[in-house]
Amino acid sequence: MGSVTATAATFEALHEASVLLGLAVSADDCALVLRGARTLHIRYPAHAERALRLADWLNACDQVAAVHYPPLPDSPDHARWRAEFDGAAGLFSIELAPGVAHRAAAFVDQLELFGRGASWGGFESLALPCSLHDTRSLETGADRGPLVRLSVGLEDPDDLIDDLSRALDATRADTPPAPGG
Repeated sequence: MGSVTATAATFEALHEASVLLGLAVSADDCALVLRGARTLHIRYPAHAERALRLADWLNACDQVAAVHYPPLPDSPDHARWRAEFDGAAGLFSIELAPGVAHRAAAFVDQLELFGRGASWGGFESLALPCSLHDTRSLETGADRGPLVRLSVGLEDPDDLIDDLSRALDATRADTPPAPGG
C-alpha cells in the first residue's frame, strides 16, 4: 500500500485510473498496515543501523563487486543522500563479483536467515535476486551483473553476517572453474 498526491488538475485522471485498474485493499490489509505503522518510528532506525553494518561488511567482501547503499560513506551518492535525508531504510542491493555473478539465485537459495521476498520494512530479513537487464532499459545498468536486493530486518546483525558469509562461501565453492583452469 502507499499513497499518491495529486493536484486538483490531475486528481480526476488519477481517480479514474485507480477505478479502472481496480486498485483497492481489504480491511484486513489496512489493519495490518495500521498496526505496523504504529511501531515504524522505532523499527525504521533499527533497520537502518543493521543495514549499514551489513552493507559495510559486504563492501569489504571480495565476492561482492559493489554495494548500492547511499548511507555508505564511499557510495557515489553519499553526499546527495546526506544533503537530502536524515535517515535510511534497511533496503539496499549488492552486485556480486564476476566470478559468482551468474550464481545470484544460488546465493539467495543458500541463505537460511533471509527469507525470499520483495517486501520491505517488516521484522524479517529478505533477499531477492534481480537483474537490471530484465527490468530496465537504461544504458547505465547495462554493464552491471545480477543484483541481490536485501531488506534487512531486526535479527541480530552478527547472525545475518554469518548467514551471508556462509552463502557467499558456498556460492564461490560451487562456481565452475574458468576456461582452461
